Amino acid sequence: MIAWNPQTFSAYIIELTVSFETNFGKANHWKSTKYAEMVDDLRRRGYNCKYIDILVGSRGFVCLDGFDQLSRALNLPRHYQKSLLTDIITCVIEESYKIWLIRNVV
Repeated sequence: MIAWNPQTFSAYIIELTVSFETNFGKANHWKSTKYAEMVDDLRRRGYNCKYIDILVGSRGFVCLDGFDQLSRALNLPRHYQKSLLTDIITCVIEESYKIWLIRNVV
């Protein structure tokens, strides 16, 4: 997802990465490399661009670094932060469970 403000020339590339917790470093590196060219292109066009990766473990653990960056970048009030975090965790756990259920079907 990309959020931008044309008046301030600010752009945020926001990525949700779901991985097993032991693979956070590898997953983050892969995603940041994937978007590096887009970030550079937006910066060349004059945007203050930041890539934000929200890392969530397949069992619901959230690496708060990316989530805190997102909260600050979008100036989210505290009650929205708690609600968003709960929604992200719930969604990841439910979808991970669905994948687990069909693990032998595919």
